[in-house]
Amino acid sequence: MSDLYHYDDMSALQVLGLVGKGFEKSLTPELKNKISAFQQQLQEGDYPAFTLALRTEDVAALHVLIENWQKKFKHLVVLGVGGSSLGAQTLACFKGLFASTSFDVHFVDNVDPTTVDDLISHLPLEKTAVLSVSKSGGTLETLAQTSLFMQAFQAQNLNVADHLVGLTEPKSSPLRQLLESEQVPILNHPEEVGGRFTVLTLVGLIPAIAAGVDAVQIRQGAAQVLQSFLANPHQHPAVQGALLATGDKTIQYMMPYSDRLRKMSEWFVQLWAESLGKDGLGTTPVAAVGSTDQHSALQLLMDGPKDKLVTLIVPDCQNQGTAVEPKMAQKAGVDVLAGLTLGRLIYNQAQGTADALTAAGVPVRVFYTPALDEKVLGALLMHFMLETAVAGLVLNVNTWNQPGVEDGKKRTLGYLFTSAN
Repeated sequence: MSDLYHYDDMSALQVLGLVGKGFEKSLTPELKNKISAFQQQLQEGDYPAFTLALRTEDVAALHVLIENWQKKFKHLVVLGVGGSSLGAQTLACFKGLFASTSFDVHFVDNVDPTTVDDLISHLPLEKTAVLSVSKSGGTLETLAQTSLFMQAFQAQNLNVADHLVGLTEPKSSPLRQLLESEQVPILNHPEEVGGRFTVLTLVGLIPAIAAGVDAVQIRQGAAQVLQSFLANPHQHPAVQGALLATGDKTIQYMMPYSDRLRKMSEWFVQLWAESLGKDGLGTTPVAAVGSTDQHSALQLLMDGPKDKLVTLIVPDCQNQGTAVEPKMAQKAGVDVLAGLTLGRLIYNQAQGTADALTAAGVPVRVFYTPALDEKVLGALLMHFMLETAVAGLVLNVNTWNQPGVEDGKKRTLGYLFTSAN
């Protein structure tokens, strides 16, 4: 379906006794009709979170904004929680943990007082820009974060409007009111795109471009997967994956074998859990990373309850990394070290783990990709967005809302009002 990844669920089908059968029985006429309707809605532009991938002309304006920041500042702080942050982190962190850059991007996605106070006290605020992101404009965490940065700028006699940009829906809200009180420029958050689906919008792309990621390539990779889905949705890997991931396994481990995809696992957890956990339905996503979690979760996966599906993402990095010199292998007394690159090691670890899980009766599916680049990342993001949307059709839940989140917000406000009096 795509030259940007190869989807292999054969071992999962083997474990589940579905080899040669696939999911034809699960792909009922009713479900096919639902998928066809979704296909038509995508073609008509009803879901811009997906179809934005087909555009690139809007990216140039984002480059202008960021170039203006980079002329004046050395740091960008992105304020926001959940969907206002996780997609952006997935893109921005793709450059690597220790990527060299003249413009540092920091994410504040929590309200831990130590973290926020330490960041404000250590940053050179005169060289710092802030992007405050909240779709609704009423997210209490983002309002508090933004207020503290505004206070910090004012304490150093800096013009808040020169350092801060807002990103929220074009309607009245507490965040818009707060920002307008200091004439802070405000960008419009797309109203028709829910937070957890905003990775391909300016919510994800502004921090990505600031971090040096090629946003056009991200969208082009996503577009390639979307176009293949539109051409033949019923046979697409996203449909196969949705049927597999909504079966009788109630827990799904998302385990990319790359530090550069570590944040994608966290993004996927929100995407899957918040979209599908409704009406007593849904499965539990767990973020992991290979090979690190072979030394933590693998024991449970191998010998624990057989209630898990494991998704591995395995980039072809065999030729990457510095080779261990033979003299080091000799000193260690381990022959296999000689000439070994970390790329070959982590790739072979992924292969060995997939085989071991299959032998233990654990269903595994693997996304094999070429060496990682922005197109591959965009393709993976689009796959999991499509897979989540189709899973919602399988479960017959509303993929696009999150009613369970609201009760906690109301109870939090109750505690805040009580403690303030």
